Amino acid sequence: MLGTDELFAYLDHYDLELNQQFDGLIGRHTAKPWAKFVTPDNSHLCSDEALSFVAALLKYDHQERLTAEEAMAHPYFAPVRQAAAAQESAKVVVESDDAGASSEGGTSAP
Repeated sequence: MLGTDELFAYLDHYDLELNQQFDGLIGRHTAKPWAKFVTPDNSHLCSDEALSFVAALLKYDHQERLTAEEAMAHPYFAPVRQAAAAQESAKVVVESDDAGASSEGGTSAP
């Protein structure tokens, strides 16, 4: 998926060496776009935002990966943020209505 060119660039950048047991096992592989893994069976689960999110998380270089805060701000989570905002708005309206009923002469619990 990520390819070995990026792996070796990461290792070189941070002056890391793989254990010798991996010599000959890894080989050389080109990176494959995430869209290549979308099939007719899973396409309903693979929005552009989902593929973008996965690509941003799965990086060899830890400095290039999304932080938790950046991940939560990713467009993939926009529906979750919108639902939470709508739920919060509804809660405020209900609380406001309850406060209005109490001030209009309704009885309030002690």
